[in-house]
Amino acid sequence: MPCNCSWASRACGRADGSACWQSCCGPNGEVRTRKPRPPPKHSVCLFVLRWGDWPPWAPLLLRTMELNPTIRFLLMGDAAPSAASWPSNCAFHHVSLRMLLQRARSALGAAPSSLPVAGSASKVSDLKPMLAHLYPELLQGCDFWGWMQEDQLLGDLRAFLDEPLLSNHDVISPLPAPLWHAGPFMVLRHTKPIDALYRRSTQWRAVLAAPAYLAFDEWWGASLKDHMPKVMITMILMASDEL
Repeated sequence: MPCNCSWASRACGRADGSACWQSCCGPNGEVRTRKPRPPPKHSVCLFVLRWGDWPPWAPLLLRTMELNPTIRFLLMGDAAPSAASWPSNCAFHHVSLRMLLQRARSALGAAPSSLPVAGSASKVSDLKPMLAHLYPELLQGCDFWGWMQEDQLLGDLRAFLDEPLLSNHDVISPLPAPLWHAGPFMVLRHTKPIDALYRRSTQWRAVLAAPAYLAFDEWWGASLKDHMPKVMITMILMASDEL
């Protein structure tokens, strides 16, 4: 059967696109079926944080999440995105900014006076490395946790987050050395030492209390000397010295 590579559901030959990740197009337009993967050994849970209106492509975002059925998505904000049908592997957690501030004060001992979320200067992003300590109850049963952004449409995450990668790494970043840490997407092993990586920064308390976004989660935070990429570099250098 010929396939149309411009639209995955047609290439799969199923109207609902349910087998999109099991087939691909060959050089002559034929369908080439990949052997089904065995059930994953490691569970992965990803936070998606959004306050205010969700973007107009949110239904498509949810569909790409649905097509990653072995990943658990934890959507959080003050209003759920609209969807014709809600994926079974997605959960929306209603959290107001006031509730998030209260959780930060109780779980971490400090919080800014407010959480601006306008544009790219979202103070909430500074809290991403701290999410395992902020909401540990949401990560029960998760071997790995992390975050992604609502402006990403997903491909086959398990093609990248495969068992060899998860078995041999504690922190997975889309950025190469020496950046190591990214605000848009990260995956971390759910263990006490890795959950607490942000505490290796000498500035994490100052970041938590500051009213403005300081790009703690990013490599380009010029106002910080000890952001998360620096924490990662320090850890890697320490590990190298021990070898």
